[in-house]
Amino acid sequence: TKLSMAGACEAVVAVLRDNRGNPDTAAHACWAVHYLADGHPSNRAQLATAGACREVAQALSQHSRHEKLPERACWAVVSLATDSEDNRRSLGNAGACGGVVAALRTSSTEPLASSACAAVEYLATSSRDNAKKLARAAGSHDALLMLVRQCHAPEEWKHDAEVAIMGGDFLPAFLGGSR
Repeated sequence: TKLSMAGACEAVVAVLRDNRGNPDTAAHACWAVHYLADGHPSNRAQLATAGACREVAQALSQHSRHEKLPERACWAVVSLATDSEDNRRSLGNAGACGGVVAALRTSSTEPLASSACAAVEYLATSSRDNAKKLARAAGSHDALLMLVRQCHAPEEWKHDAEVAIMGGDFLPAFLGGSR
């Protein structure tokens, strides 16, 4: 896109990196990451190369109780993780799973619960490692499922998150078995 060609992806990540202590600015930057990455694979790749996965995960972990940042960071996680195994791995390795679970735990509104459920789904899809990290952050696999089931997100969003958590090879591996 024209924005990415003008350096917007790198600039947004620099704003996140340079404003780690400012949750208001970080919230706006996470929103920008979401919009730049959503539906734009080339922007998604540029953002990842610039360090967006690490910076979004750090902002989410550092400011999990901020009024707007967790919701916006969860949407940034969804957009970065969409159709990208590399980004899912980078987000998981950077600590996004713990931040998303913290957001899910504190979600008292439908918008935050929905973004956190979506982030759980997109992090866990095709990533046994992230599913394990999400479960560990919640305390257990059952605790993660309970958080998803009790949040204020629409039922279909909860269902999609549950399917991702339970999907693929995750459950047998989590329980100590293998396929």
